[in-house]
Amino acid sequence: LDEARPTQRDCPLLEVKLTEADPEAFKMVLDFIYTDMIDPTRGCRDRHQSNEVVLLMMQVYMLAVQFYMKRLENLCINYLESVSINHKNVLVALKNASQLKLFVIKEFCLRFIIKDATYNQIVMSKEFETLDQPLMVEIIRRRQTPQLRSLQEDLRYC
Repeated sequence: LDEARPTQRDCPLLEVKLTEADPEAFKMVLDFIYTDMIDPTRGCRDRHQSNEVVLLMMQVYMLAVQFYMKRLENLCINYLESVSINHKNVLVALKNASQLKLFVIKEFCLRFIIKDATYNQIVMSKEFETLDQPLMVEIIRRRQTPQLRSLQEDLRYC
């Protein structure tokens, strides 16, 4: 009976290359598969709103989309929207979301920035001065166009 079973050396080694994947993000995806949980701070709770954790969660989100892991996608979005992204790091998050073509996260960042409660503080910051011009223009136009804002809010509820 033991002879009928293939051994490890009988089976070819399967290698999957994920050239775009960040190793730490991929490890978090594996952790999620095995534990149904993720902890991007690795127990260091004061890192929730750090730029590194925000970027890491974006990379995990990209992998979740690539692997059709809807629950993990939603977990990443909820984490970013409710825990990680704030007025201090939203511009870094916006820049990364734009570069990584993460339109859901980019849209959240834009809506966060143009809120009455946060707009002036963010636009008057030193970080805003270093933002790429197309993103600056997008923020200012979005803020200056109330009908566009209300249309986007309407689309969100469709």
